Amino acid sequence: MALRDRNLVPEKRPPVKKMSIVLGLLLALLLAVIGRLLVHALWIFPLEIQTATMDPTLKKGQVVYINRRAKIDMGDIVLYRHPQNKDYLLGRAVGLGGDAIAIEDRKLIRNGQPVTAAWQTRNESGNTISGRISPRDQLHELKIAPGTMFVLCDRRDECLDSRLLGPVTQDQILGRVRLPE
Repeated sequence: MALRDRNLVPEKRPPVKKMSIVLGLLLALLLAVIGRLLVHALWIFPLEIQTATMDPTLKKGQVVYINRRAKIDMGDIVLYRHPQNKDYLLGRAVGLGGDAIAIEDRKLIRNGQPVTAAWQTRNESGNTISGRISPRDQLHELKIAPGTMFVLCDRRDECLDSRLLGPVTQDQILGRVRLPE
């Protein structure tokens, strides 16, 4: 067998066109953007804290992530919509459906027992919402209906929460805040 019958030299491939590379990169970028938008729309999205109502747990200007699909338990911080004007509010779930909630002398009572969790100790800044709230330190026992939850801010003298707006419905809740580690 002669050497000329063997194919020892690989065939030359045509050079890759620059336009193919550019189109491939654009397609990859487009898929990445669409993937991010889907993740934010369906599962988790970032939020910059605009107020100090959850201080010291969440600081103003801090970025946290809101998990739309997470189960909400007692003590979790949630993002929810104001029932009238659709503003976004943050609050801590202190009463779930079926619980009995009361506030006596600024102390939270859940199902007849005082809540002693670390977040129960609030910061008092001296700032209060207008005098239309009277008094904010007392709340007669309230039974929380199934499918709703009672939320309170950590800085209770400065915020709107379930004491003023009533229990939050599942439709109003956007998700649970993932706390920074």
